[in-house]
Amino acid sequence: MVEIKGSLLKGVLEYGSNAGGSGAYLQISNLKMVNGIWQIKGNEINNDQYYWVAMNDYLTLGKDIHFLNEENTGILQIIKPENEAEKKLRGDIRAIIIQFLKLKN
Repeated sequence: MVEIKGSLLKGVLEYGSNAGGSGAYLQISNLKMVNGIWQIKGNEINNDQYYWVAMNDYLTLGKDIHFLNEENTGILQIIKPENEAEKKLRGDIRAIIIQFLKLKN
C-alpha cells in the first residue's frame, strides 16, 4: 500500500493511459477520466491531497513508471512487509489490502 499525493497519482494515471498496453498502468476501480479530469467516485483528484493506492512493490521501484519510486516526494509512505508471513502476501494484492485494513482498524 502506498500513500501518494494527488498530483503524482494523476501523473501515474496519465502515464498509464498513454502506455498503450505496455503494462505500465494501475488497475482502477471507481476512477475515471471525465473531460480530461481524473475523478474518484465523481470527485476530481485533488493535487494536494494524499490517497491510499494498492500496488505491488515492483511499481514503486520505478521499473515500469520511471518517476514512481521511493525517492519521489509525492509518495508520503509505503507500507512494506515487516516479517516473513507478510512477505508472502506481496504477490496477492487482495491479501495486501486485507492486511492494510487490519492495520488501520
